[in-house]
Amino acid sequence: VWFETGTVPLHLGVDPAFTPATKAHVAFQIPDLDAVRARLSASGCPIVVDEPLPGYDRYYSSDPFGNRIELLSPSEA
Repeated sequence: VWFETGTVPLHLGVDPAFTPATKAHVAFQIPDLDAVRARLSASGCPIVVDEPLPGYDRYYSSDPFGNRIELLSPSEA
């Protein structure tokens, strides 16, 4: 799968013997955390809130293969 935002491309390949890691993950900083959370929830994707990260609001979800994905945004408080 290919992801691209601006000039940053990200290519992820598939390994048939793949087993998702339980802690390792990618993180994406996004401008509207609530909007993405609403879309994920509406699509039935799991939302997991983890321990706080100073200066950021964040949560995790998983892709269809079980990979952990962190989504975060600088907190306004």
